[in-house]
Amino acid sequence: MAEALSPMSRLLHHRMQQLAKGDPLALPITASSTFFLPGDPDGAHFYGRNGNPTVEQVEEEIGILEGGEAVLFPSGMAAIASVFYGYLRPGDTVLVHSDGYYNVRALLETQFAPMGVHVIT
Repeated sequence: MAEALSPMSRLLHHRMQQLAKGDPLALPITASSTFFLPGDPDGAHFYGRNGNPTVEQVEEEIGILEGGEAVLFPSGMAAIASVFYGYLRPGDTVLVHSDGYYNVRALLETQFAPMGVHVIT
């Protein structure tokens, strides 16, 4: 019976399948927030907050390690908002600590309460 690959070996094998001759083994870090877009930019990276090659590769690698899909967010607030928008529906109730991060409470009170989500602080 073959021994299972370690997480690091799984990532390395995955990375090597994507490489062309002369590509670096280590993932290059894309530090740019803006990208050059001549012509039709469909499918291209246009702003770093929406993703870049480094973020996409890290999402893919976390997905490999976790056995699913992964999404990275540019901030904690973006992650929290994504969960709220993905799961809260009119008639739902959400309990939020009154002394927690103010912007979470503000988002719930200004965006979700008017949609019929009951917000308890």
